Amino acid sequence: MVTRRYWPQMGDDAACRLATLAAGLRRRGARPHIVAARYAASWPKDLSVRETPVHRPAPAPRSEWSMPRYTRALTNWLREQAPAFDLLYADAMREEGAMVVEVARRAGVPSVLRYAGVGDCSDDAWWATSRAAKRCMGVCLKADAVIATRASAEQTLLSAGLSRSRIHRIDDGFVPGPPNDPAARAAARKALANVNSDLFVPVDGKVLLTTNRMVAEGGLGDLVKVLPELLERHPQLRVWLTNDGELRDDFFEYLRGCGVRSLVSMPGSFGAVDELLLASDLYVLPRDTDGLEYYFPRIVGAGIPAAVVDTVETRRLLAESFSQAVSFPPDHPAAIRDALETLLSDYPQSQKTARHIRQTALQHSFGESVEQHLRLFCRLTGKTLTGNSMTAEPLL
Repeated sequence: MVTRRYWPQMGDDAACRLATLAAGLRRRGARPHIVAARYAASWPKDLSVRETPVHRPAPAPRSEWSMPRYTRALTNWLREQAPAFDLLYADAMREEGAMVVEVARRAGVPSVLRYAGVGDCSDDAWWATSRAAKRCMGVCLKADAVIATRASAEQTLLSAGLSRSRIHRIDDGFVPGPPNDPAARAAARKALANVNSDLFVPVDGKVLLTTNRMVAEGGLGDLVKVLPELLERHPQLRVWLTNDGELRDDFFEYLRGCGVRSLVSMPGSFGAVDELLLASDLYVLPRDTDGLEYYFPRIVGAGIPAAVVDTVETRRLLAESFSQAVSFPPDHPAAIRDALETLLSDYPQSQKTARHIRQTALQHSFGESVEQHLRLFCRLTGKTLTGNSMTAEPLL
């Protein structure tokens, strides 16, 4: 399973989703290996993350000039290792996807790619950035199978000329959250506060959580703009801006200048999110370019009331449940504030609605997504798993 960045411990949305998929495949008897770029010479080339072997044979490209060196190194490694594997998979249809298709064809094993991203961050948008990207698209479209996780991805692939028979619709699915009760919430908040005192929450306080990275395309700037007014109206509210990014210092200085820094915590990234889910009362998804693959589905699966940006992708993700969700138009800070006010104004009703959305969403479970991946992989390879799924660990 080849990807560019594999940092699930650093809160990367796509990496967390891939790590969860790899763990699910392993529980069903498959033996996935992750292949990713190495971002520092001091990093080990081989390690295990959550029992999944991770290989980092090639230095990460720092620019377009270093991309050929990266692709050569990774291609050579894949050619050496491919005979030991039954199938090669790439987590996006970019340079890694093109390498996987070409190496798999030479090795005589199937290739599977995943169409990744939404909007300006999608594979389709990347294909239009250069002639090299367009060449990668042409190679990627020759894969034995391409996974589309959304209807929009399926439509894009058809428009690009990929035959319907090689497109496989597999939704990511939703993971049920940990059982939530007052005792579990209190224990989670105490544990988090012991690790980081900034995460202390008053007895009668509520926690607003967001997980989008602190980058321009993450949309957090719109949320940060309205936090001073929101916190003035709700002094018992605590805001946790998890994960990091290049705008962290800018957000910090702005919030400090507004006098609300003590009510907003920036604790960094979390490798596991169960305690965060237990401790949180509200969630906001300010933009759909980050969070749709792992974090927001986890929020929905945990039944946490959420304010969500209104886009084609969020509507398709929640399907008929979107009409019940509290939403706001993109790039509209005041609308984010109003959506959060709506959740807080009648919180018991917000909880009830979130539980109903959760119940509907979990009909499309992550476990079924894993099973669909396995069925596709087994059909392409002509092999079956030898492990006994009855004795395997239960899927989430």
